[in-house]
Amino acid sequence: MSNPEYRPLDKIVYLLGRKIKVILVEDHEMFREGMALLLSTIPYLEVVGSFSNSEGLKVYLLINQEPDVIFMDIKLKEESGVDLTHYVKIEYPKIRIIALSMYDNPNIVLKIIGAGASGYLLKDVTKEELKDAVTAVMNGDEYFCKDVSNLLMSHAINKESKKDNRQINMRGFTMREVQIIRLICDGKSNKDIATSLYLSIRTVETHRLRIMRKMQVNSTADLITFAIRNGIYHV
Repeated sequence: MSNPEYRPLDKIVYLLGRKIKVILVEDHEMFREGMALLLSTIPYLEVVGSFSNSEGLKVYLLINQEPDVIFMDIKLKEESGVDLTHYVKIEYPKIRIIALSMYDNPNIVLKIIGAGASGYLLKDVTKEELKDAVTAVMNGDEYFCKDVSNLLMSHAINKESKKDNRQINMRGFTMREVQIIRLICDGKSNKDIATSLYLSIRTVETHRLRIMRKMQVNSTADLITFAIRNGIYHV
């Protein structure tokens, strides 16, 4: 999931002039303490807060400097992680949120992405996945662990199959790339796509270049033709 075009963590830290500040919101005490310890072993990361509920996080954000990344449990006792994510993205839009959950239900994943999360990790996450996830979101992109990424792709294919019995050939495109391809085919500009998917224009431009390389095309017209012929977009 890591990408060679991303700025690595050490480069990000150099540009920031400090470590990347992270917060953990998790209501299970043992998991929270273990995850905080694991995060603290990653160079360039600084765990500045660890909370069991939404109230603790909200108070912290009111009186302290904003963190760079929040690892957010989906199932919290007082307020769901989805609702809390929505709140944070409205009040503090620059904060990146990575969901942490034991659930791999596509509906749950889509809900928290819709609320503004930039990534989704299952709770058996490895140290390397944590590093890759932070690197991705700090570069303005999204990160989904492999199991969740495959789940979302299967969900998208199944959903599309119900609309049309024609076989869809994804040709190795990621879930995000398929979204962007379809929006391009709908005539959306890079700015429109960035706004609708909560991405930066630069990130959309990067995705667009990667898509065209995979398709081996040089123009938007050829991109649309490819998408239609391969069942990624239906007219």
